[in-house]
Amino acid sequence: MQIVRLQDAEQAPSVMAHALEQGRLLVDRDGRWAQLKAREATWRRRAAKASEMPLARAMPDLEPWPDQPVAPSGRRASQRSTT
Repeated sequence: MQIVRLQDAEQAPSVMAHALEQGRLLVDRDGRWAQLKAREATWRRRAAKASEMPLARAMPDLEPWPDQPVAPSGRRASQRSTT
């Protein structure tokens, strides 16, 4: 068993989706569980979208692989100019 605070789970869509799918409610003083369960599909979509982030977007400063084409300027095609 792992206890997760709502405010922490809301920051990570995959955690929230998993908690709504597999979680067991311990305390719901504000009566929010029914509302959260109603949005379970939305959290699953957010989790899927977050896990599909392209590597180039997640880590944009990576150098390209050596076999990528080199532009006439001598730079790799994906390198940005700093001038």
